[in-house]
Amino acid sequence: MGVVLAFQRVVKQGGVMGSKWTVSPVTNDNKVELVWEGAPGGPESFWIRIKNDLTAGEDRAAKTAGWKGVSGVGKTGGEQEIRIDWQATGLVRAFVYLTDWSFTDDKDKKLKIDLDTIASLHHDVFDLIENAITKQVTEQEEAKKKATMPSGKPEPSTTVV
Repeated sequence: MGVVLAFQRVVKQGGVMGSKWTVSPVTNDNKVELVWEGAPGGPESFWIRIKNDLTAGEDRAAKTAGWKGVSGVGKTGGEQEIRIDWQATGLVRAFVYLTDWSFTDDKDKKLKIDLDTIASLHHDVFDLIENAITKQVTEQEEAKKKATMPSGKPEPSTTVV
């Protein structure tokens, strides 16, 4: 995950000033309230903030984080193998979508959003976060589909001269 860690440092350091051509780094998120039903001592409520849009870099990182490569390509009669690190894929996806959360340590200090902290979350808590991200992404994709013309084709976005 060395490349992913290098990406983590770059993404969370800031980025480009906002414009119509870029994704605003801070102001495009939704607060989602969640409840961890299986928490020790009873249900625990928490919240997360999920980005509405990803930058090109974040999108590519989320899509390729677990990609480890292909072996056996071009060999006659040999098997081909695609290697994917599914853990890295899920962790980076959560990392690029999360902008804030209510998690604190034992001294009530807010936990930093980074890959190490995300990886250390209880698996049930991570599942809740992952499901909330998936729900938001699915809802946004459906909204984009509704914004298409009646013919089912997307609105023209370029003019050919």
